[in-house]
Amino acid sequence: MHRAKTIKTGRWCKGYHFKLVDGKHYMMLEDATTCNFAHAFKYIHEESFAGIDPDTLAQKTGVPDKNKTIIYGSIPINGIMSKGGDKTVSVDGTIFYIEWERGGLGFIGRSKSGIVQLSYLTELTKYNIEILGPACDAKKNETDGAI
Repeated sequence: MHRAKTIKTGRWCKGYHFKLVDGKHYMMLEDATTCNFAHAFKYIHEESFAGIDPDTLAQKTGVPDKNKTIIYGSIPINGIMSKGGDKTVSVDGTIFYIEWERGGLGFIGRSKSGIVQLSYLTELTKYNIEILGPACDAKKNETDGAI
């Protein structure tokens, strides 16, 4: 499951990401009634699909924060890390930006002081982390230099 901002409205949507041969990125929305990707190109303009901004794309990690909200992590798109992953804060005030490790070993939390391997992701809940929101929604002066 993924999330991203739609091109048309700029609102967040959740669903299944795919890219067509034209290079455009789309989301088959999670409540879509059409589930056949092979025929997706025929239905691109229907309500089941949305054109998305790939820079805002993030993947569901399956791990909740302290409020039981599922954390999303940034993923690489054409070799460049998206900025749609969550910005989180630990109980000690450390800000982490959640992203896929480029080596493909899982999600990591990147902070000003380094990275935390998030195969510890389930361990992060013991640190009582909380989602502050998607990193791409952070104001430029709030990014802490970590992304």
